Amino acid sequence: MSVCVQNIDLHALTGWIPERVAIRRSTAGADGEFNADREFQRIHERFHKGHCLVTVATGELRDGDADRAGLVPTHAYAMLDVQQIQVNNNKL
Repeated sequence: MSVCVQNIDLHALTGWIPERVAIRRSTAGADGEFNADREFQRIHERFHKGHCLVTVATGELRDGDADRAGLVPTHAYAMLDVQQIQVNNNKL
């Protein structure tokens, strides 16, 4: 079992026991399959009720991918807002 640094930091900051949700397509949940829409709705609802803090972490990234996305490899970011928008019939 690996422990993410942001989990340790969140626990130290808040006293909460953090829940970790991997959002890779290959990640299966209790029902055998990761459901991105269900997880987004859960995070969105709880975030806007003030029931959670959300962080997002990157894994290893190639230099070109990191530069293009403006992200730092193996770094955690605090989520400041969670919004759902629709563009051309696609939820983003």
